[in-house]
Amino acid sequence: MKSDFITVGKIVGCHGLRGVVKAFFFSGSEFDTDVSIALKKVSGEIEFFKLEQVKRSKKISLLSFKGVESRESAELLKGAGILAKRSDLPEPDDGVYYWIDLIGLDVSEEDGQRLGTLKSIIETGSADVYVVKNDAVNKDSEILIPALKSVVLKVDLNNRTMTVRLPVGLAKSNDFSRK
Repeated sequence: MKSDFITVGKIVGCHGLRGVVKAFFFSGSEFDTDVSIALKKVSGEIEFFKLEQVKRSKKISLLSFKGVESRESAELLKGAGILAKRSDLPEPDDGVYYWIDLIGLDVSEEDGQRLGTLKSIIETGSADVYVVKNDAVNKDSEILIPALKSVVLKVDLNNRTMTVRLPVGLAKSNDFSRK
């Protein structure tokens, strides 16, 4: 169920001319300086870099890596996933989950009606949105569920399930026709 490395963020752009990259971290995970981190490039290649400097802000952090000293070399990292060993990450607080642990959960309404499988997560700024697909109904069908305490009633990682109460106006499981 749990892999050695998980994606905890993404390189989303460059900053300036000296090799600094902009990074977005999922669930607030970040690193201290003087550690080696792994980046999974868009090509699939995994490369390790020594982190030299971190400047944090609310949404985007600025990172400097040893050996990445120009905008051109930073551009090559754009789109790369930031990987961490699961054992190096802190246990999340109650009610907080790493995205990798949520992907693949079986999602049902509180009455037991199955909605589908959580396939991906969209970060929107105010609240994440869970993309749930039900291939048994229609291979293109999906429902977008806001990740709010009032909507997500229970997450059971051991049984790989999530129970939700859909807000009024959101498609019900028997009307699963969104595309």
